[in-house]
Amino acid sequence: MLYANLSDNDNDRYSMDQKQKQLESRALALAAAWSDFDVVEESAKEVVRRFGAIEPRDLGIMRLHKHPLFVALQTACVIGYTRPFANGLDLISAECSKYSKREWQELHEDLFVWRTCLTGYSSSRQFVVARDVESKQTSHRYVIAEASPVLEPLTDFATLRDMCADRKAILWPQLEDAVSECYPAFYHPVLLSLGGAADLLDS
Repeated sequence: MLYANLSDNDNDRYSMDQKQKQLESRALALAAAWSDFDVVEESAKEVVRRFGAIEPRDLGIMRLHKHPLFVALQTACVIGYTRPFANGLDLISAECSKYSKREWQELHEDLFVWRTCLTGYSSSRQFVVARDVESKQTSHRYVIAEASPVLEPLTDFATLRDMCADRKAILWPQLEDAVSECYPAFYHPVLLSLGGAADLLDS
């Protein structure tokens, strides 16, 4: 990264470097949050497309818990949605953690409970153990199935999709401003990372 040397004073150069790092840190946080919401929006769309026809009353314990794609997408959506907030998004963009729609705010808060469950930091998972009446083997006398709730494919994921689109719309102007402030003029893609920014063509 090249900085304009406007002064021979070491303190001035240090101050400029610190300011640049702060600008890059903000741009990085906004870019990461926008990207997470974008991935979750697309993942939620896929859940609605593939599983949206399933009625809430059909969410049996042997159905979605055993579908690897649903399980993967549900986990990705919960972790991806909550990650920006866990990384301090509400400190950078306060309006992103509040929704005007009550059902959106409720799902927002519920997703942090889901995150705790899905990452294994909670003992709230439930399993049904039953005798396997069809098994002839004494070593396989039981069947085990997860009975914990799942997010509803249509209602919850459609809401999550819309929430992410809404957060992206809020973040995009802030992200554009942050990037412009970091780099008033640049001609090549720039890699934002925890180690600072680097020109992609130089790597």
